[in-house]
Amino acid sequence: MPEYDSLEEIAKEAALRIEGNSVLDVGTGFGAVVDQVLTTTGCSLVSIDPEAWTFSELEDKYETEIATGRLKLLRENIDDPPFEDNEFDSTISISSMHHLASPEQGLRNMERVTSRRLIVADWNRNSAGMSNPHSPEDLERSESVVKQYFRENSYHTIENEYWFIGWKDF
Repeated sequence: MPEYDSLEEIAKEAALRIEGNSVLDVGTGFGAVVDQVLTTTGCSLVSIDPEAWTFSELEDKYETEIATGRLKLLRENIDDPPFEDNEFDSTISISSMHHLASPEQGLRNMERVTSRRLIVADWNRNSAGMSNPHSPEDLERSESVVKQYFRENSYHTIENEYWFIGWKDF
C-alpha cells in the first residue's frame, strides 16, 4: 500500500488515476492538484475554491495555461456547483472533505458533474496536528461520513496511516 507524506504525493497519486481530458479540482487549497495535473498530464483543468486564497500565486505561475484556456480558477464551492451534469471527465478532491458542511452532498454534486472517474482523498484523524492544523475530532466526523459513503456507493479505496483515498468509475 502506498504511503503519502505530503499533499504533493497524494495529488500525484490522484493525478495518475485521471480518466479523460477535462478535470475538476474541488478545493484548490495550496494548488497541489493544479501543479500535478498541469505538469504531468495534457488535461484541461477547472479548479474551484470558495476562499481562493492562492489564486494570485497560481495565476502568476500558470499565466500561459490560463491565457490558453487550459486552466480556469473559479471562486466557487461544491455545495452549489455552477456546472452541467457530466461536464468533467474526472473530478479530484484532495484534503477538502473535512471543510464541507455536508460531505455527502459534496460527493453527490461531484458525482453529478463527473462523467468518468471521481477521486477523493483526505486526511484521517491520525494526521491531526501533524500534517494539518485540525483536531482529531474535526477530521473524524468527515472521515467516518466519507468512508461510509464510499462503502455504500461501491468506491475503490486505499487507506494508510494518515490518508484515505476513494475513487469510482461511472
